[in-house]
Amino acid sequence: MLQGLAQLEREMALLGGMCAASLMRKDLVLPAVTAEEMEEDLDLVDEGAQQVRIQGQRVNAQGRVASLNPRAYNRLVPRGIQ
Repeated sequence: MLQGLAQLEREMALLGGMCAASLMRKDLVLPAVTAEEMEEDLDLVDEGAQQVRIQGQRVNAQGRVASLNPRAYNRLVPRGIQ
């Protein structure tokens, strides 16, 4: 099972790298954006960030702080089953 999870983690890292590389292409075509659309998008981002902050505070208040960047294995395997 450990080898399967290690393979899954490698594949996810590879896919993440491929997505990042495609986003960095110089010929990437982006849609035209008006100032109003940009303002609306920034408002949505601010709302989302506020929700993340609130949820994070709730989790921290309950004492469920996540460790530093857990690997995929740590997320998939419940504690105590290793």
